[in-house]
Amino acid sequence: MSNQWFRLYHEFANDPKVQSMPEHMQRRLIMLFCLRCSDDGIKLNGEELSCYMRVSNDEIDETKQLFLSKSFIDNDWNVLNWDKRQYISDKSNARVKKYREKTKSLGLSVNGYTKHSVTVTQRDGNKCVYCGSAENLCIDHILPIAQGGTDHVDNLACSCKACNSGKAGRTPIQAGYSFKNKDAENRWNKWLKSVTVTVTPPDTDTDTDTDTDIKKEESTSYSCHQPDADDVMNGDYEQPKKSNGVPPCPHQKIIDLYHEVLPELPSVRRWNGQRERNLASRWKETLSDLKSRGKPHAVEDGLDWFKKFFVHRVKASPLLMGQKGDWRASLPWLVGAEKFSRTLEGQYLEKKQ
Repeated sequence: MSNQWFRLYHEFANDPKVQSMPEHMQRRLIMLFCLRCSDDGIKLNGEELSCYMRVSNDEIDETKQLFLSKSFIDNDWNVLNWDKRQYISDKSNARVKKYREKTKSLGLSVNGYTKHSVTVTQRDGNKCVYCGSAENLCIDHILPIAQGGTDHVDNLACSCKACNSGKAGRTPIQAGYSFKNKDAENRWNKWLKSVTVTVTPPDTDTDTDTDTDIKKEESTSYSCHQPDADDVMNGDYEQPKKSNGVPPCPHQKIIDLYHEVLPELPSVRRWNGQRERNLASRWKETLSDLKSRGKPHAVEDGLDWFKKFFVHRVKASPLLMGQKGDWRASLPWLVGAEKFSRTLEGQYLEKKQ
């Protein structure tokens, strides 16, 4: 997917695989992402990359070996998992097409909301409700039309074009946005609670999706439950999932296991909000997997699984245990969806020579 920009996730700042590298190697990784964003990285060889990165052929060979060992690239310099992290919806063409189709299916005018432009802009103080900018303003559907939103004035907000584009067909929560204009936030939350909205999850399709993947997409009824503000700002929000019959998550027992097995890591002082939801999701995924494989999946079996996870995937990792620097993993960090998967896959374990 060629684009003028790409998604760089906040975990870059605390991912042990990245932060254990010297700064000049981190810079080269960002350079490679930039080239991949423009699709040039697919065609480049080592000599061309050495020119782009302003380094010698020997240095580019050293870089390649390091990136291979970290599983950032394959042997042809292709960035691994790129399409899983960059969304088709980041490009406006597909998003606009989806918006127009959804609008017409609801019997709405594609530009119907524009009649409220002056009213909404003045109401919101001629500033973006998300960042406060007064430049390049437009009108944003807070709950996008593609997710069940309407042209109701309380679902419209004054936004700068940068925030509108970055939101990319998602709700503020899904995009990790917060409201600088609290009146706008309160007004929208009141409107959202007054209506019943059935939405389709945000478009996170990648370039590699198949027709089968698209057919599997289902409509999901979302509640109006709001996550903690710090969870949203940290990008850790995860929509609660429906239970499929597995036992409820025993949060305190898992926390006790964490303290027992990993006393070297930061203690848990607060456990609520998104931290609870993340752990509950990991618990459900784990027990559902045990159940699907015909394994025992009672509470005791789940606790035994988590204890082994702490021993064999966390305690066995010098990176996660803080033996490679000042940073150490914590339980909230471990139960985030992406970090949990990487830890479970052994990506933070040292490779045997």
